[in-house]
Amino acid sequence: MDIFNNKRLDSLATLYKTLGDPVRLRIINMLLEGPICVKALCEVLDMSQPRVSRHMTVLRNAGLVDFKRRGKFVIYSMRFVDFCPDLFSCIKVARELYPVLKADLERLEEVKKKVC
Repeated sequence: MDIFNNKRLDSLATLYKTLGDPVRLRIINMLLEGPICVKALCEVLDMSQPRVSRHMTVLRNAGLVDFKRRGKFVIYSMRFVDFCPDLFSCIKVARELYPVLKADLERLEEVKKKVC
């Protein structure tokens, strides 16, 4: 195997390891709908800002999300991975099977109106 293929395989392993956490799957589910500020994620997930930020760092290190600062807010958005296009559509399908994913999206709509 050449170096390129090993790197690509390592990236794929990192991707799946990163998505192996239920909280990060919930975050990705919400980010698939568009950019979100950390404060909104904290409120929807009912978690502290440091805890959500740690999850966002893992997602960012895996190359799944980008961020930008807008004043005192940090806004995260998806950075789509070119070698797994079906992975994210699979998460969208899972919304029908896992009520928490659907509920997160409904809650997010309410929260975004007053937080971000």
